[in-house]
Amino acid sequence: MYQIIFKDLNPKPCSLNPKPTFVLIGAAGYIAPRHFEAIQSVGGELVAVMDQHDAMGKVVAYFPGAKLFTEEEKFFRFLSEQNSSGKKIDYLVVCTPNHLHHHHIVSGLAAGSAVICEKPLCLSAEELLDIQRQSYQYNLPVYTIMQLRFHEEVMRLKADVDAKPDHFFHVKVSYFTPRGAWYDNSWKTDLQKSGGIQMNLGIHLFDLMAWIFGSPSENKLVQDRPRYAEGYLSNSRAQIHWKLGIDLPGSEKEVQTSQPIRLIETDDAIYDLSVYHANLHITSYTNILSENGFKLSEATLGLNTLFHNQTI
Repeated sequence: MYQIIFKDLNPKPCSLNPKPTFVLIGAAGYIAPRHFEAIQSVGGELVAVMDQHDAMGKVVAYFPGAKLFTEEEKFFRFLSEQNSSGKKIDYLVVCTPNHLHHHHIVSGLAAGSAVICEKPLCLSAEELLDIQRQSYQYNLPVYTIMQLRFHEEVMRLKADVDAKPDHFFHVKVSYFTPRGAWYDNSWKTDLQKSGGIQMNLGIHLFDLMAWIFGSPSENKLVQDRPRYAEGYLSNSRAQIHWKLGIDLPGSEKEVQTSQPIRLIETDDAIYDLSVYHANLHITSYTNILSENGFKLSEATLGLNTLFHNQTI
């Protein structure tokens, strides 16, 4: 399997602002409020937000003084002017649809800010390598949010696997996140915008499998539909049968629930990731601010599984 391996740069230090400063693009989206809460929780200041839709009222509850933009060009001009005038913006946060991540990441770096981007970081190996080049050029880090690594059940699984370094595991994964009727009319079902269900939803799963069970060598697809995918993943320490989707599979489809089903079953234990009570984005931000966030080398772990059939 094709592998991209990065060596993370040592970024120049952040500004000496009394509190970390942020701007955010994609402020009207589903995931943005988790970032608002995380920025507030770590004592940060959200200076400005942007979305092409003007329904950005949620930001006011957290940061009533934030500037609101609906035009991307004006937003990035503001970011560049702030940085060049000494009013340093430490981080651009990217919460836009997947196909825009690459463009917004490199725009943020060019404007002079480090970047925090929702997963997936990008949709192709070519884009990932370009993000690396731009990060090196501007000597600014790019972080991604992989909050499930902080889930207590995931940490328990990681500890159990690490405690058996010579054991080869056989794993079953069920990863289902029911959505409402809105899903079929959103960008998430557009292959060119989301990258498909493996990329949009599966990036969580594939990141965890590579982080816990080692590098993948093969990902054999059994089914790949807009709302459901299934396959067999060969990692260095496990053979993994995975299923993921929006619809509940088989007989489970009759279960009337809007709650996610996220189960990882190994040879001798079951780990239930279906419920977590904390906003794990807060943990992610805390780690980023202490320079322990997930940089490009970490982001590539799950992406390598999805880029295995791409050429650059």
